Amino acid sequence: MNPIYICQESFNLRDEYFLIESASNLAKLYISPVNDEYYDIETQQILIHLLIAQNSFPIHLTIELFSGVYDELKTSFQKQAISHSITNKRNGRKNIALFQAILENPDAIEFAITKTFWIASANQFYALSSPESLSYSMVQTTGWFSRKKQLLRPHFNTQALTSLIVIWYDGKGFNLYTSEEKYATPENLASHFPADTPVEFG
Repeated sequence: MNPIYICQESFNLRDEYFLIESASNLAKLYISPVNDEYYDIETQQILIHLLIAQNSFPIHLTIELFSGVYDELKTSFQKQAISHSITNKRNGRKNIALFQAILENPDAIEFAITKTFWIASANQFYALSSPESLSYSMVQTTGWFSRKKQLLRPHFNTQALTSLIVIWYDGKGFNLYTSEEKYATPENLASHFPADTPVEFG
């Protein structure tokens, strides 16, 4: 693998797109390719190598889709016999389509990420969790002129040991949120990549 960069990050619950009751037991790390030239392709490879190296299945994939994309995804995932669902949910004045898939082996991980990563690169919410820890619920927010409105948001359940990966803007790396000690520091996480992976720490 090409060199990767790992650093620890602090975070504020208000800055996150998804909901968490408490961050007291969570670590947040940022992982990205060192080479910026082909960062989206390299981020895909980092993600695939990391997930496969854990040999811990299933992995749960959640994507907030663009309209008009789900028919192609449905056909592709059916051909690969990968369990998946597409749910239309109301979010304010518009509908969103949630694509969720259960990846049960290395082939499924490689296919799913290769097939769908362009959606993450277009800044749609794209997450992978193990075990299943992401659900959706309505929250009340305050908009312009103090108007209250209900919006649909992903909810990250941290009651059990769990890890959540969320792809960063433009597909340039990803954040790992984890309550598992084995991933909770850059050094710990680096030990779970293939042994020949060059790592730079921030």
